[in-house]
Amino acid sequence: MRASTIALGIVLALAGCGAESAPPAQTEIAAAPAPAQPSVAPAAAPSGTPEERCEAVVERHWTEARAILEALGATDASGTREAYLALMPRYASRCAALAPERLDCLERAERTLDGIGACAVNEGLSLGDQLRPPQLPWLVPSAIRPETFSGEGLAADRASALFASLAGTWELGAERLSFAADGTIRVEGRQPAELRGRVFDERAIRGEPVGEGRARNLVVLRAGDELFVSSIYTSQPSPIDASGSAMLIHGDEVFAARGLRGTPECSGWTEHGAQLAEVHCAIESERLVVRYRVGRQVDGTEATSEQRISFRVLEHHVAPDEARLWYRRAQP
Repeated sequence: MRASTIALGIVLALAGCGAESAPPAQTEIAAAPAPAQPSVAPAAAPSGTPEERCEAVVERHWTEARAILEALGATDASGTREAYLALMPRYASRCAALAPERLDCLERAERTLDGIGACAVNEGLSLGDQLRPPQLPWLVPSAIRPETFSGEGLAADRASALFASLAGTWELGAERLSFAADGTIRVEGRQPAELRGRVFDERAIRGEPVGEGRARNLVVLRAGDELFVSSIYTSQPSPIDASGSAMLIHGDEVFAARGLRGTPECSGWTEHGAQLAEVHCAIESERLVVRYRVGRQVDGTEATSEQRISFRVLEHHVAPDEARLWYRRAQP
């Protein structure tokens, strides 16, 4: 995602004077269960009306999503429950309209989030009628880092020091970002803008437009003369905790990575919470390489393909290793 298209605020995980800063306080990531194939229990007589049964399905969705958020490092994901359920209007009524055999199968699934695919509940339905639980990448930041953009912010001297560490211009193709010690952020390229940054902590700056324009929402991680810039939700750098674990977000998937200081192990989930199969990760040339398999419907037939993504492993952070997300410091 290009930096010039992102809206509302700037999040920073960065270093002063060209190196990463000390790691921020963070919560260790719990070990996640090993990936398993979706399973469906033997049939049993349904109990209750379709509406009542589907209300229970929605609650199971949240219970399963909460377990994922906690595996990713949330100390208490209960505060995210309302946000999760608010993203599911009309979900129960869509569920109640399912063919009886599909609803029966969904209820019997060991995990309802896996059962959506295993029971083919959306097969033949229009997009507006499909069961699509909330996207986890949109919930993860608020569950894992609720302090972002909260509180009174940093004192003026610390805020200035933060901007001073980024002073100068950073470029990626035709895109240019410049930071000034007074908190001014300038964006040049397809959508030029001038922003004023308010610093909340060493990782969080909200950039609001000067004059006409809109706020920008970027995640920034400095590694020497390179600057990682991306959306806060779909690709973001993640701290490595004291146990050598990190939460990873990449596009539509989320991962829990453990053992980054030794032999890594990873678990992963799709954007809607179905567990990814055959997730393997390894350190290769200072990159964390994650391989996994995903299923796709092709002409009515389930087909699987292997996906490969990589992340840069820095001293205190992991960040997606995508060339279009890394700016270089412009030469004076």
